[in-house]
Amino acid sequence: MPPELAQKVSESIMQVDETCAGDSVGGECAAAWDKVEELRSTTSHARDHKKDSDPLEEYSRDNPEVDECRTYED
Repeated sequence: MPPELAQKVSESIMQVDETCAGDSVGGECAAAWDKVEELRSTTSHARDHKKDSDPLEEYSRDNPEVDECRTYED
């Protein structure tokens, strides 16, 4: 999970605690939980996308000078 997303999820959960403290069934509480679920979904999609990527492509993008990552044109 990217650190910035992890931070946002943590902050959103703290916001839920504050928002739902007095009224755990109100609309504001439900909206706060919706935000947490959206962030978790985004995190899940980011993790799935990372699984689908080719590790050599990532390595080559970061290290284009190594022999394994060189490309040649005709």
